[in-house]
Amino acid sequence: MLLWYNLNMANVERNASIQAKTKKKKRQYIFNIFIVFIAAILVGYFALKDDYQAVLSSIAQADWKFAVITVFVLFLFYAIDGLIIFVFARLYTTRYAWHRGLTVSFIGKFYESISPTRNGKFAQVSTLRKQQIKVSSAASMIIMYMILSQIVKLGIGLFAMIFHFESLVRNASPIVIGSLKIPVSIFALMGFILNALIITTLFLMAHSKKLHDFIINTIITIGTKLKIIKYPEESRAKLKVGTDNFRVELKRLQSNIRVTVLIVILFILKYICLYSIPYLIGSSLVNAPLVDAANNSFYFNSLSMNAFLEMITKLIPLPGGAGISEYTFVRVYQDMFTTAGIVADSANPERLVYSGQILWRFFTFYFGLIVGAFVSAFYRSRLEDESDAEFAAKSFHEIQSETLSEREQTSMINELSKKEIKQRLKQRRRNKRNQNKNINQDDD
Repeated sequence: MLLWYNLNMANVERNASIQAKTKKKKRQYIFNIFIVFIAAILVGYFALKDDYQAVLSSIAQADWKFAVITVFVLFLFYAIDGLIIFVFARLYTTRYAWHRGLTVSFIGKFYESISPTRNGKFAQVSTLRKQQIKVSSAASMIIMYMILSQIVKLGIGLFAMIFHFESLVRNASPIVIGSLKIPVSIFALMGFILNALIITTLFLMAHSKKLHDFIINTIITIGTKLKIIKYPEESRAKLKVGTDNFRVELKRLQSNIRVTVLIVILFILKYICLYSIPYLIGSSLVNAPLVDAANNSFYFNSLSMNAFLEMITKLIPLPGGAGISEYTFVRVYQDMFTTAGIVADSANPERLVYSGQILWRFFTFYFGLIVGAFVSAFYRSRLEDESDAEFAAKSFHEIQSETLSEREQTSMINELSKKEIKQRLKQRRRNKRNQNKNINQDDD
């Protein structure tokens, strides 16, 4: 009787803990959505307050052909993202359709938009789980997605730094903080260095146990003494799990080179689509392709400016980059839009950047937020039973930690099976050569 009572009380406490975690998550999401829409109202006010008629007039007179191309490119962006999920899923099951990957993409976009760290990965794992993908496989897919996504972004950022950083320094308006005027290029450089440092450190830690132990023990200890790190043991655990996950999934990517190359190409196409949107919007506003005073196309310059913009906004942890994204867009693109407006003889060319800001933010953020919200609400993702509720209370870090051992085993089996196949092929070729030799000897 006492044993039954203790078990019952333990279940009650566990359920209460799960419910508390789930409610806390929901409250945080609601608060973040509130911040996003307050930021949207404030940004709209500041964009329109000086000359709302000129801003709205330029939007109303935009070239519909470029607008149609913009919408097509946006759908292509999501289609490619869904295709990336589809290709990853086909590593684990043959029963997976592209439209399911598209669903995962939209749901991830929604939760990414309302998360300060822009992390919709838990929601994507949860959706994949409901699509009959094992949790360990889903976690593997999303971690590989993150690795290749960051590598491709770093490559695009490097391209922007090499070819267009001087243009950013020369043309971008400074970021004003009180009486300080800080060049945008400084923030872009900081964002690029931070991203490169994270990726490089993870690569080195995954391959060097000495560096791994040095950072886990020495660096975190120093950070704790300097009051930079509050919870050293928790930080060590998270860093160790993150590094182990990176190492396991990196090995899986290296053992599937063809798939990895295909995914990298898809990511490049995906980000080209996304980074092309400011150029297309600007072209629609001036009713002509964006060019400078010497009639040179702004296309590649515009791609790089968008890459710089993303580097900057990632430095500040706000839900969806609310407010800072719009402000930085104006700082980065103002000279480009104004110059193109003057060349095209547009009315009020200096106000075009604010029209572009409104359209750009709608297409790249609010469209995905709205569609993602509908998909999240109506796609079979209602949490019904106890196991679903327990899963929903977890974090992506907990999922990574719980599934790490299983994913390590599958990675090793995959590697062993490939080696076995190669050995069998070598043995078959050897047997065939020996057989041919015997035939030739018999003929002699």
